[in-house]
Amino acid sequence: MDKGFPFFSFVILEYNRKKELEKTVERIERAAASAKEVSYEIIVVINGSGSQTVESFQALFGHSVKIKLVELNKNIGISGWNNGAEIAQGKYLWFLDDDSYPMEQSVQQAYMELQSGTIQAVACRVTHQPGASGLVLEADQDHCLSKVFCGCGFIVERKIFEELKGFWDQIFVYAHEKEFAVRLDDKGVPIIYLHNVVVNHDAVARLTDMKYYHTFRSTALINFRFLSFWQSRLMIILYLIRNIASIKPKFYKPSFRGIKDAFKIVANGKVSRVVIRKGTQKKYFI
Repeated sequence: MDKGFPFFSFVILEYNRKKELEKTVERIERAAASAKEVSYEIIVVINGSGSQTVESFQALFGHSVKIKLVELNKNIGISGWNNGAEIAQGKYLWFLDDDSYPMEQSVQQAYMELQSGTIQAVACRVTHQPGASGLVLEADQDHCLSKVFCGCGFIVERKIFEELKGFWDQIFVYAHEKEFAVRLDDKGVPIIYLHNVVVNHDAVARLTDMKYYHTFRSTALINFRFLSFWQSRLMIILYLIRNIASIKPKFYKPSFRGIKDAFKIVANGKVSRVVIRKGTQKKYFI
């Protein structure tokens, strides 16, 4: 790593969570303060939240040379992380939600694990505060290979992220972790689970119907991107069969609408097929 550049670039994607964002930045600074030899920067992407969020954030943190702000005119979903990564200078990008943050000692632990340069992608252990809901990522064995990661606590070498051209902009939210993990695996980059690198996710709830819509839409798009014509359609049918029984009837409509809209995106020529290794295809789709 070039001298003078940070080791970590914390990249936070914010949307209409001003208070949560303030807490996240403060927790990052607290965790980084306990790892004094670790250089870092914080990049906050305001994903179409408006001028009030920007003004409030600048009033609180505008004095810090370690914090950079990227303001987007509209909410473009998870690909907003790419805008933050574009100006990042750290060797490693540490992606966080606006309501997730590394716990005390985790920055130091991550630095100790990564400074040798042998690990290129990390799935952090993701925990929740009591009463929160969402995906928990915790394995039985430290340093094991992981198929997945949580986007609210993911570390990747910046060089690798740039080579893969970031997160896919056709996915708005949900399942983007799987899409990126597929490309990592196809490139031969293993995701290593580090039990002592802990990110807490407050998991502030969003609208449930949109969660189903985007989950089904994203899943369909991933199948279209990496599988052949008939394989993709078969996998979408199987996904519906496996999941429909667990969905409440009131969420049928947004779920099917998500798949329908994915077909429209394909019909409009916005999804180009990406051919992946058979081993990767078997690992993630069969």
